[in-house]
Amino acid sequence: MTLAGERGKAVPAIALTGAGTEDMYQRSLLAGFSLCFAKPVVIDNFVAVLGILAIADNLHLR
Repeated sequence: MTLAGERGKAVPAIALTGAGTEDMYQRSLLAGFSLCFAKPVVIDNFVAVLGILAIADNLHLR
């Protein structure tokens, strides 16, 4: 879920689920998660997404 971090800043959150269905993806987004990954996770993809979120977060601060 998007949480209130330091100074009220939104903190992105990634749902990790065993059910890789469209319904589960939509439910995760409606619950406030930024993204949803189904297990088993392809670690290279997961790390790439984390990097993108980190870059986007840094650009948001400027």
